[in-house]
Amino acid sequence: MANEIKSCFWKTESDCNGECTEQLLFGGQISVCICEAHLEEHRQVLFLRAHGKNIEEIMMLSPEERRKMFDEVRAEFPNEALAQ
Repeated sequence: MANEIKSCFWKTESDCNGECTEQLLFGGQISVCICEAHLEEHRQVLFLRAHGKNIEEIMMLSPEERRKMFDEVRAEFPNEALAQ
């Protein structure tokens, strides 16, 4: 049987980067393949949501705008770990 090529589940405007690995998302409800860069974006979105940001508004932002928002909120909570 041929090796299956997996593609990244996270479809945003940003490019994939790094190896694509299976990750459990949505409280372990589904397993999807996500590249390293997009897994980091996912963790940032979870962080923003945990700090009161609206998920729909977050996802409407460009990757650059989302990163800026994350950096601003992260500056308020520098010692808080990101979701794994």
